[in-house]
Amino acid sequence: APCRGARGRASPSEALWGRTRAGKGSAEGGAVRPGAKGKCLARMDPSDARRMGHAGWDVSSTFPAGRGGRDASGAFPAGGGHAQGNARQRCTRCRAVTGGRNLMTEVGLEMYIRSLSEAAAATATATEARDRTAGNGHGRKRKKSAGSSSRSSNNNNTEQKEFFASCVSKGRLDLAMEYISLVNSTPALYRNLLSCCTRANDFEGARFVYTKQKEAGYTPNEFVYSNLISAAGRAKDPASAAIYLEEAVDAGVANTVVVNAAMDAFGRSNQASDVVGLHRRMRKLGIPENTETFNILMQTASRLRRHALVKSFYRRMKRMDIAPTERTFAILLSSGGKLRGPEVAGLADWAFGVLDDIRTCSGIRVNNHILSALFTACAREGKGLHRAKQVLGDCMASQGLKPNSNVWCAFIKLCGSSGNVHLAVDVCEQHCQKPMSPYVRSALFSAIAANGEIKYGKIALKWHDQAHQEWLVKVFREEDTLVVRQSSDETIACNAVIHMCAELGLVQQAFRAYVDMRRCELQPDCMTFNALILACNRANQSQRAIKMYEQMRQAGLEPDEVTYGVLMDTYANECQPDEAMKLFITMKQKGIKHNTVHYTSLINAYSKAGTQDGVQKSFLIYKMMKMSGILPNEVTLSCLIDACRRIYDVDRAFQYFVDACKEGIVPSDGTYNQLLKICHANGRFDEALALVYKMIEEHVESPEATMKSLIRVLSAQHHVEPALSALAKMQGMGLEPSVDTVSTLILVCCQNDYTADAYDLYANALGGDDEAVEGAPDGLVFSSLVASLASANRFAEMLEVRKACYGKYNQSLDLSGEMAFVAGCCSAELMGQAEMSFNELTKEGGESLLAVLLASQERLNDSGAEDMLERA
Repeated sequence: APCRGARGRASPSEALWGRTRAGKGSAEGGAVRPGAKGKCLARMDPSDARRMGHAGWDVSSTFPAGRGGRDASGAFPAGGGHAQGNARQRCTRCRAVTGGRNLMTEVGLEMYIRSLSEAAAATATATEARDRTAGNGHGRKRKKSAGSSSRSSNNNNTEQKEFFASCVSKGRLDLAMEYISLVNSTPALYRNLLSCCTRANDFEGARFVYTKQKEAGYTPNEFVYSNLISAAGRAKDPASAAIYLEEAVDAGVANTVVVNAAMDAFGRSNQASDVVGLHRRMRKLGIPENTETFNILMQTASRLRRHALVKSFYRRMKRMDIAPTERTFAILLSSGGKLRGPEVAGLADWAFGVLDDIRTCSGIRVNNHILSALFTACAREGKGLHRAKQVLGDCMASQGLKPNSNVWCAFIKLCGSSGNVHLAVDVCEQHCQKPMSPYVRSALFSAIAANGEIKYGKIALKWHDQAHQEWLVKVFREEDTLVVRQSSDETIACNAVIHMCAELGLVQQAFRAYVDMRRCELQPDCMTFNALILACNRANQSQRAIKMYEQMRQAGLEPDEVTYGVLMDTYANECQPDEAMKLFITMKQKGIKHNTVHYTSLINAYSKAGTQDGVQKSFLIYKMMKMSGILPNEVTLSCLIDACRRIYDVDRAFQYFVDACKEGIVPSDGTYNQLLKICHANGRFDEALALVYKMIEEHVESPEATMKSLIRVLSAQHHVEPALSALAKMQGMGLEPSVDTVSTLILVCCQNDYTADAYDLYANALGGDDEAVEGAPDGLVFSSLVASLASANRFAEMLEVRKACYGKYNQSLDLSGEMAFVAGCCSAELMGQAEMSFNELTKEGGESLLAVLLASQERLNDSGAEDMLERA
């Protein structure tokens, strides 16, 4: 595309860099004829450059020779007129391709060096002539102002850095060295070139520049060594970093910056012992520590998921009165976000404690990095959503903070782990720019998939379709480099939406997303086919799943351990354990290691076969799993107990349960569901509960999660009294039940006519005049409780619950709840309240309300009630 711009003249460097001075003649973006349009030399093809030379163009200056030339060397274009101002412009097309930096092509670099060489020769010739003239007494000295010299030096320094960056990106350090030889060679030039190599992650180039600098007789200083060590660290070459560190120590230039660079180099290679050892040596050498030192120590420990060590470094930093920075707190919170399993207990409270420390530090403000790390830590535990929402709102209101995509991704993950998908959808609707970025969409899809909300899944699919329409525009309009750079991110979003559809059972939508993905010229990967096979598996379409597996092989993609795990689960659902065993053997032949999922799927496959022989094989596979040193998980335990249930072997089920608890496996919903089923069917329900309580007290370190699972399973199987007893036992352990646990119990009590117990649960956990608790129950819980209280003629409590529902909890009763409320008000002769609710309901539920009023007409004695019935 031709570059259009001002008319004027340009020096060789300005022409090659796409700059021009306004004036008569021509020029923007490089070699152009006066008054004509031309191509920027940064994008010129070598054949075009040769044609310019054959056509009489002065390639060194990139402008044609003509009348009125100022310099015979071609340093300036020939043409009439003089410079009018110094307005500079850059080739916008070059900037678009290089991401904002005007990097030359290799041809442009060579032409630039050639023009400098010829200009240097011409300058030397002119200097000699001027000296001869001065010797004859005919010359006049011209003074140059200090301001002009400073501006020229700054411009040259900028051009040098840009030129060096271009050389590094093209791998032409020989041209950079030739440039240094043409101008006055100084240590600063070598330092600039070395810095460019470090920023470009070019360790070999940095080492080459370092060698040339020593050959030129310049002694490296701390800046050189710190850059060289940093380049080695980015190249994951800690051995070279150690060598250059020793050179710096021997030369006496090893200061805090150099040692910090070496520590960071070791940390990038996960050599924690070397980092700690270097830190001790740093203190022995008397080199002072600073904030960056501890940031590197904490970052290294965080990479190794050593959260306790990260907190230890932070406490030492505070004892030494070293001021932390925003990065310090971001590393601290990010370390908490990497915890797993029982370690996440109390993580949200700790994270908000760190936030309080941040607010007490002067000069530190909560930024996007800190917010995203805070929300990620809370998402690990699935708590703190209400406080996180307040913090985000305060930062946006008081600081004017504009959250970036990382913050929204972390907040959406927190919403998903807290079970509040509605808030995640609201955030995307109100705050996230449309079309949404791939990472925000991926976080939303994962949150919806984890909670199984189909209605929100359909909304997310619409946003994904909008983003794909924009992506199609990019494919056909933007540069290839931009599309390639962003295609991997878009592929991740496509994989996430397919996985969401698989979890929600939306098989057709999953395959439609796959078709749209191919239409947008996005290449599917192994994760794409894994999600499609999972979708077929969830829909019990085993043949379609196998077909997708064959297409995956035809596309040249090798199945991974996830692929085999999903396929084995597919054969388990189809009661084809022998086919699952064939896949298991194929994995071993291909050198793919078996993991817990594969053994569990195989146990499940033989268990679901339902035969005595199949169940015995599942027990043998479990023994083989233990002999291989692979630890079972909670799903494995559930499958084993289900196998015991099929042959009515309660004692073996008890033994598996006890062994698993002793090995540290925390039972969850699946295990309790299978165990209580087999015990209830065989009349050993009380014995099972006693065993469960004993194992929880003796072997489970964090019993809160498993007690919640037990209460959920008991409620789902409508064992109301045992569920209430489990809640009392949980409170006796000093554990507070969550709102979800209480809501589950309220529902099952209402369904089984335990109205008094349901209201007591509400009053103790949700009632009172205090503020609404975090994670309030939805309208279904309030509707069930209102209906149960109305049936039990407890009208005062019914009014209290409805008021709290619409008041502090900002929820609403569903149609059945409102109908029960109107009937209850009629029974209590609260005709004013009944009529008010009736008027609201007749807009959308008049027919259902009429049925309720007709069923209650025996209690409608006054004229007001008769008028209501007539209107209905």
